[in-house]
Amino acid sequence: MAIKPAHQGVAQALVRLLAFSIMFGILSSTAVADEMTVRAALKSEAARLLERGDMAAYDGRATELRDTRERTPAGIWKLSLFYKGPDNWPAPQPDAPIWTQIESATEAYLREHPDSPSAIIANARILVSHAWAQRGSGWGRDLSNSQRSGFDTFLERAREVLDQHREAGIVDPEWYSLRIQVMNGQNIDKATILALAGEALDHESTYQPTYYVAANALLPKWGGSAEQLQQFIALAITKSSAVEGNQAYARIMFNIARADAKPAAALKQVGVQWPVLKASLEQITAAYPDPWNFNAARAMACLLGTQADYSAVLPRAATERISVAWFDSAVSWSECEQRQQRANQSAAAAWTQALTSTPPSPQFLLAGAAGGPVGAGCDVLHATTRVRRGNRSGHLQ
Repeated sequence: MAIKPAHQGVAQALVRLLAFSIMFGILSSTAVADEMTVRAALKSEAARLLERGDMAAYDGRATELRDTRERTPAGIWKLSLFYKGPDNWPAPQPDAPIWTQIESATEAYLREHPDSPSAIIANARILVSHAWAQRGSGWGRDLSNSQRSGFDTFLERAREVLDQHREAGIVDPEWYSLRIQVMNGQNIDKATILALAGEALDHESTYQPTYYVAANALLPKWGGSAEQLQQFIALAITKSSAVEGNQAYARIMFNIARADAKPAAALKQVGVQWPVLKASLEQITAAYPDPWNFNAARAMACLLGTQADYSAVLPRAATERISVAWFDSAVSWSECEQRQQRANQSAAAAWTQALTSTPPSPQFLLAGAAGGPVGAGCDVLHATTRVRRGNRSGHLQ
């Protein structure tokens, strides 16, 4: 059937709208893929260079990322992801040949280039990774003597590398991240760890791994305290605020949540303040408007926020939702949506309750006696307005 001229403009507008929607979906999916692709590519690149023993290329790439301070679309330091190269291997056994191969290569390169920060990091990083491979993922009380010995041995070797090359190493922010990890693994006093974390922030206030390892070391469950953690968070925000505002707060809290089996309880234990976290998430999404960050904000609103918070951030998340943490899955999405439906149902029930429980006004009685509907209509409007005001103020959420 031919389209009549009067409707051609509408049809064309609908076609343009459909095309825009499809393109927006493609762009959103690409943005999502870009963040995850960038992360995976950096880790894979580092792993390949280490496996090949091409330490010169490894050093050059790490130096480039350190000097440029490049970020991913979501705002993560690319340097930190490059240094996660060893994490890209499929969980090699503690005695796998790859450990000896790469430890030897990084050690030899460091001997030839003792002033290279990247060479120091490469050697220390592989030793720390090997220490954790030796330890395994079990509880400390369940470790065998062999596991404990292996863990302690490789951590101590990493400490020696870092401390012997401290002056050259601290040029790279990863030096502090590794040193704090070693200190925590060796059960060093938390006050000493906090002091080194402060020094790390003085050298580079926006490097996220410093936030993560220091906060983890200061958690109550690992021998720290909520007070020490709050002290570090305040320090991180103070030192980075000129560059990134309050972003450090959400970075730290999100990392605590995704590393705990009971994320909401873990955050409450350390005194999380949802209004501060919400504002911090908003700063991150404003600075890095990537779907990953919008979904992180959605996940945290689902975990800690009010229904109004969740409803507000939901439209800004990607059309196809991304799971950003173990607790952020289709199950949690369904639960949050059901909570939203229950909230809407509660609001409707409150409207009915307000309408039926409000005593009729004199005007209502007079209007009813006169047979006119005006007074009843005004009372209904009054009840409706009151409920709507309650919704805006959050009383019915």
